[in-house]
Amino acid sequence: MTIRPATVEDFGALRALAQAFIAESGLPGGYDLDRTERSIRRILDEKRIPILVAERENTVIGGIIATIEAAWTVDPWCYVQVFYVRPDWRATYVARDLVEALCRTADAAGCAATFAASTAAAGGKVDMLFTNLFAKYGFRPLGPTMVRPR
Repeated sequence: MTIRPATVEDFGALRALAQAFIAESGLPGGYDLDRTERSIRRILDEKRIPILVAERENTVIGGIIATIEAAWTVDPWCYVQVFYVRPDWRATYVARDLVEALCRTADAAGCAATFAASTAAAGGKVDMLFTNLFAKYGFRPLGPTMVRPR
């Protein structure tokens, strides 16, 4: 398995991961193909938003999207926007390898902090696995995450 930065060649795989993520999440709204395509194209063009993908046998099986931003601080902060591993690849080292690569990316960018929240509304076990995984890499609770759906 390889963890690497996403490229334009990964466009279709990223689109499929986005659709699977939305289908599995409990988030309000729903999947929109056109918006997904525009968003992925924009993100691939921006240097401050790395997309890391996990690939096995030429198939993307998971990914992480983060934003690196220094809008208010001397040193940038890294924010995990999306973290997803296909269900058939969970309980393997895919998620760990993605988080390790995220930490290396954030450290290389000089990030003073990296933020990750389990906000996919996927449920108890998935939230617990997310929390336990990120805790292994030094993440700790910071405060509540709140949402106001319409």
